[in-house]
Amino acid sequence: MSMPTPRSAAGVPLHEALSHEPRARFGDVLALGFVLDLLPVGIVLLDGYGRLGWTNRRAQERIAEGDPLLVRDGRLLARSHRDTLALHRLVERACATARRGEVGEPEVLVVSPAGAGGRVVVVGRAVERLEAAVAAGAAQAVLFLSDPEHQLRASPQRLRQLFGLTPAESDLTALLASGCSLSTAADQLAITTESARTYLKRALSKTGTRRQAELVRLVLSVATAGASET
Repeated sequence: MSMPTPRSAAGVPLHEALSHEPRARFGDVLALGFVLDLLPVGIVLLDGYGRLGWTNRRAQERIAEGDPLLVRDGRLLARSHRDTLALHRLVERACATARRGEVGEPEVLVVSPAGAGGRVVVVGRAVERLEAAVAAGAAQAVLFLSDPEHQLRASPQRLRQLFGLTPAESDLTALLASGCSLSTAADQLAITTESARTYLKRALSKTGTRRQAELVRLVLSVATAGASET
């Protein structure tokens, strides 16, 4: 079954509603940039020549580390020549797809560091454009940068604020969301497994979730929404 097309209050497809007079309908571009800066994933927009046009905060931080990604002459490079060639080919294919007016499938590339830095997973794809002609310098490719070693973590304090959890409940919930089993979390908190089960049941009740996996998904969504701690 196909998913229904998101629609605005006027009943027209949402992407069409946002495409007409975008400044009038969504004029606060600074607010959009603020929201994108909250994401734990780096976002890089490139023009048809593979030159950087815009990056969010996470991408800026990752590139500033200089390993495995860096910028030279306005273009994104990798520390190894092999990864740089693969990265540029990925961008070229995405831009070619955009020029044909297509979206295409995303491509994935794992870029390895030269030193002690962490790997970066790059997901690249064409930028979908509603207009037929692409202006010079317009974004044609987007890269999403993620760090496999970087775990999303929700602050226990934020969990207490959002869901009314006690310190014991929020500490346990945060550990479960980080990948700990119930017994491991209990050991780290120096409590019995039975006490951990009691705290878990209370956390499930307060968050409106029914299973531990559902609770973890909720907590990770909170972290993704900008309430994260690393």
